[in-house]
Amino acid sequence: MPDDYPDFPSHRQVLEYLDDVVDRFDLRKNVRFRHRVEHVGRRTDGGFAVTVTRPDGSHQLEAFDVMVVANGHHWDPYFPKPEGTFSGRMIHSSEYERPIDFAGQRVLIVGAGNSACDIASDLAGIADRVAMSTRRGAHVVPKYVLGRPIDQWTSNFMSRLPRFVQRGLFQFLLFLARGSQTSYPFPRPSNPLGTDHPTISSDILNLVGHGKVMVHPEIEWVKGNEVRFTDETEESFDVIITATGFNVAIPFLDDEMVRVADNRVDLYRHVVHPGVDRLYFVGLVQPLGAVAPLVEAQADWIADLITGRCKVPDRDVMWQVIKSERERIQSQYVHTRRHTLEVDFFGYLREISQERTAK
Repeated sequence: MPDDYPDFPSHRQVLEYLDDVVDRFDLRKNVRFRHRVEHVGRRTDGGFAVTVTRPDGSHQLEAFDVMVVANGHHWDPYFPKPEGTFSGRMIHSSEYERPIDFAGQRVLIVGAGNSACDIASDLAGIADRVAMSTRRGAHVVPKYVLGRPIDQWTSNFMSRLPRFVQRGLFQFLLFLARGSQTSYPFPRPSNPLGTDHPTISSDILNLVGHGKVMVHPEIEWVKGNEVRFTDETEESFDVIITATGFNVAIPFLDDEMVRVADNRVDLYRHVVHPGVDRLYFVGLVQPLGAVAPLVEAQADWIADLITGRCKVPDRDVMWQVIKSERERIQSQYVHTRRHTLEVDFFGYLREISQERTAK
């Protein structure tokens, strides 16, 4: 990225960067804009039959030898409905655009993850009232620790240390940066740091401490504009914003080809489907770190597999690795739909690097 970009670029800057990448490598000519993939089926020769809707509404059937699915996992909103009927406005966090749109309104944000805390911080001082509803709370990590962005405190070396040592070092850094989270009126989950996806925010603890953002437990029911919480308190709101994540969804693939179960897709190293040759996936990971370097590593590996520079193990071996990876996630993280794609940033890069040497 450009040297003049800040440590934490805005979404507009990231978009500009991606556009520059497309232009630098002359990729735009290979993109069909406003074409919708409706269905992908398997051909008898092992290739793929792709049904596409064109901009004029007509359909087209095309044949391809290799399929790479890169539709992401942050596009199909998970939208839980509370008991009862809310008469105000209810939207998902993915629909949130500008804080000014909520000026003078009473806003309840459901969730305590990154999006929830970003939106709450955005609206504090603009909305008439801002509150959050969280079932478990969250481990809140500031964006900077001792003047350095939080991700720069991780390293390939640190990722090789025992997990309890990593946790201890991070807890010490967090204590230096903001003291104990229990000093703030923001609920901390009972599970240890590192067993769920942390919330990155330098603002939310201070805003809660100043009373500019209120925190409630889980919603029990809604009726009209009234919201009742599990602690038996009630409050009136104009808007509810659900920052409750997304579904992993691949609607154009048949379940017989690839099945999404419990918000999880069983893939070898999150890329290769053992049961379907020449079908690959990019971006179905949730790292404790940046996504883009992992996506690039996945793409390099796929290119090596397509050109024959390396190969994957036998199917039985791949299924065993998938099973072991699932068991690791279940033992390491809290059992929620949010943690099905979790990977360790440096550990995953090492795994992909090793796969690229397999002959």
